[in-house]
Amino acid sequence: FNENIDLNNWETNFYTSPPLKTSFKTDIKKSNLILTIPDNINEETTYCLSFDNCIKDVNEGNVISDLKYIFSTSNVIDTLTINGEIVDSYSLVPESKIWVLLYDISIPDSLVFKSPPLYITKTNIAGEFCFPNLPNKKYLIYAISGDDFQLNDITKKIGLYKETVIGGISKNITLYLFNSKPDTIFEDSLL
Repeated sequence: FNENIDLNNWETNFYTSPPLKTSFKTDIKKSNLILTIPDNINEETTYCLSFDNCIKDVNEGNVISDLKYIFSTSNVIDTLTINGEIVDSYSLVPESKIWVLLYDISIPDSLVFKSPPLYITKTNIAGEFCFPNLPNKKYLIYAISGDDFQLNDITKKIGLYKETVIGGISKNITLYLFNSKPDTIFEDSLL
């Protein structure tokens, strides 16, 4: 960086896609951020490191937003994208800081939110999301509020998309978030 930096809510804001079980180790030396790659990184995979709101300059405290770094553990960098928006199902207001998750199409519905996703991203302040580093495959796409990907709290909101999505083809997808517990009870009572 061109100024001395410090971390800004690193544990909350930093993430990798695909997600890793072990975190990157960080070290700051003035204007340099040094990351040590964990041992459990996959071969033949393109990774996206999201630094959104993770780094600030020491002098003025300005926080860097929308910063991503993409690298591959093979000779090829996957560059296909899937993008869209997340909105509240009742108010249609865009939802920020919502996790958007891609799963293999073979995952049964009952294991979604209990299994680790293949790729993750978060919505920005306008409720928009983008997966920038995908191979040409089909996925199931879901969304969930909160700090983790588990449906372990009835106050969390979830979003479901009925169709499969494909890297490089699926664009401008809209997922509608609803309250996981009350809405599920209501929907079940209609059947």
